[in-house]
Amino acid sequence: MLTATVGVLVALLAGLVGCGSNAGACEANVRIPAEARSCEFLFEDTGAGVQDVAFGGGIVGEWIRQAPRTAVAFHADGDSSMGDNAVAVRLMDGGGYVVIASRCFDSESRELDIDSANMEVGCHD
Repeated sequence: MLTATVGVLVALLAGLVGCGSNAGACEANVRIPAEARSCEFLFEDTGAGVQDVAFGGGIVGEWIRQAPRTAVAFHADGDSSMGDNAVAVRLMDGGGYVVIASRCFDSESRELDIDSANMEVGCHD
């Protein structure tokens, strides 16, 4: 289950992430620490609905939306790094979102200290 523990948020994820002002959809890619084998996060969109969440090759995941929040959980289908662009969140109307909670786990199910990890979100139209 996702938790709303704000203390584990990454500084880059804690603020509002904008996806541009162009009409149409915007895709935000999540890059996670190399040692992560599974992650989960909860975010709230601001002015745009989630159209879809796509998982990269070798990634198994699920997402559920209860407006305006979306929960996403995913894991590698083997003991290997999930790599860049493991998850892509597609927002409608070029909106943005705020991450409320996030956490990742290594191959031995230990929670990673993602405050100090290199976890980034980028968005492009």
